[in-house]
Order: sequence, then C-alpha cells, then structure tokens
Amino acid sequence: AVSVAHGMLAPIQSKGGDSGRLNQWIQSILKAREAAERKRLFYVACTRAREQVHLFAAPQTKADGTLNAGVRNLLVAAWPAAQDHLGAPEEVGKVLAMPRLAMPQVLDTLAAAASGSSDRWIDRIPVGSMTLPEVAPAAVGAAPFARPEGGFRARVFGKTLHAFLERAATRVAAGSSFAALARELPGWPARVAAVLRGGGLAGRDLEALTPQVMRGVEKTLASAEGRWLLSAHPQAASEASLSAYDEEGARTQLRLDRTFLAGAAPLEAGAEYLWIVDYKTSTHAEAALDAWLDGQQALYREQLETYARALATPGQPLRLALYFPLLARLRWWAFRG
Repeated sequence: AVSVAHGMLAPIQSKGGDSGRLNQWIQSILKAREAAERKRLFYVACTRAREQVHLFAAPQTKADGTLNAGVRNLLVAAWPAAQDHLGAPEEVGKVLAMPRLAMPQVLDTLAAAASGSSDRWIDRIPVGSMTLPEVAPAAVGAAPFARPEGGFRARVFGKTLHAFLERAATRVAAGSSFAALARELPGWPARVAAVLRGGGLAGRDLEALTPQVMRGVEKTLASAEGRWLLSAHPQAASEASLSAYDEEGARTQLRLDRTFLAGAAPLEAGAEYLWIVDYKTSTHAEAALDAWLDGQQALYREQLETYARALATPGQPLRLALYFPLLARLRWWAFRG
C-alpha cells in the first residue's frame, strides 16, 4: 500500500515581488489559527477563576505614541475591547487591571466590543496602585453592562445548535438511520450542556438553553424537510469554510451551514441543483408566521446570494434556503444570478 501525505504546495514569490493570492490565503489561514489559539488560551486562563478574575496588561508604546499590544501574547486576544481603556501613553508600564468581572461576563464584554455591538467598557483600578479591591461574592455576579439583544448568550446558543445539527448529519452520512439517531438523543443533553459550558455559559443560561438546543434537534429530526436537509446527499458538507475574492481582489471568509446536491425542490429526486442552506435559530409564534418568514427571507437574501455568487459555476443551477430548527420550517428560493 502507498501512503500519501496530505498537503499543499505554493510557489515562493520572486524577490521584491508581490505575494500571490494562494500564498496570501495560506498565510491568512496560519494567522487565523494562531489567533484562535491565543483566544483559546485566554479563555482557558480566565475560566480557571472560581470567584474573581483580574486581568493585567502591559502594552508598549510605539514611535508615534500609540499603544501596541505586541504580537505573541494573550493581550492580543483582548485587544479589540481593551485598547481604548489602557490609559494615556505616559501611563504605560504601570500596573493596570480589570476587576469585578466574572466569567462569562469578561468574555461577553470582549466579544460584544470586538463586534461593535456594545460600548467598549472595562473597569480599571487606579494607575500605579498595586492593591486589588476586596469584592464580596455577591458583587461578582452583577454584570456592569447591559447584555445586548442577540449578544454573547445567543451566539453560543446558535453555535451549539449548529454543532449538533452537524453531528446529526455526520452520523447519517456514516450510515446511521434517523430512527437509530432518534434513539441516541436521550444521551445528548449532557453533551449539549458541555458544549454550552465550553462556550462560556453557566447557571440559569445552561439550564435554559440545553433543552432549547435539544428541541431544535428533535424538531428537525421529526420534520420531513429537516431529515431531507440532513440526509447523505451528493457533495454534502456542513459548516464549510470558504475563502472568496471580489473583483478588486479583496478576500472574504464565508462559513456555509449546509450545502449539497439535490433536486429542484425539497424532497424531490435528483442531484442537479446545488443547495445552500443557512440555519437560523430565531423563533416566532404561529400567528402571522408566514409573514414573519417573508421578512426573514428579505432580511437574509443578500447573505445567501453572496454565498451563491461565491459558489456559482457556469451551468450549475442553485437553490437558496433558510431553515429554522426551532420551528422546523424551511423557506427556499431559486437563485437567478
């Protein structure tokens, strides 16, 4: 037998020449992995705290007087939230700290600040002080900021539900029947809770969202359209990452929840049409549901059609769809280019 190493070769650009797109793409992947590892280490370090967490920073001053987080340190992971709150350049080098935030509040603050969805708020002890304030245990749980609608909690919930829909599709692709998968579900809540906890949730959030994730999976498996989405279609992929370039050469990173080849409409036989499906964890009352789904389609049409333009090939017809696991409803349309 011959073993083959999986890898990729890219040409080295000529001296003084511009790096080609392939080289740029590979370097961006490496940088993204390094950034993800820094965030992982930052998260692990912070979540070891039992009652309180204090974050210290020692940024450097650049020649123009602005602050620099450095390159290979954990401050880089928090920089989008921390950079506006580390004091004037002349204060750099003195001890700075962020007290009175407990997990997952720190992660929520940083994530919201990085996305621009809330004020960049970080508490700080007076510059030069080495005395950390005594904080009563009751004060640790009080968040010093308003949690935005669709904020950290919603993102962790959405990622977790996506992960378990991907798990279901993977099990079916490996040969499990939907009946066998349904029999496995009673053992899933502990796994769901572990993933939610790993995302930074705890307490009441964990208790409330674990059954919601299970509800989304169960309703999907009980729905004919849901089972169709998770079936082992040709060229099926879940949570696929795609790099796309526009006409100006700017690169965009896309993440596709579910793609596969199938017929012209849901449940129809065939494999001529490329389906691009995006999961949405929103929900709505049964009253006026169709009108609400119309609004969701209008809201997310450009997002789906951006995916379609990135994947479109000559002669390949496409279908776009939004699937709502908590409602077990599918809204789809033809992509006209």
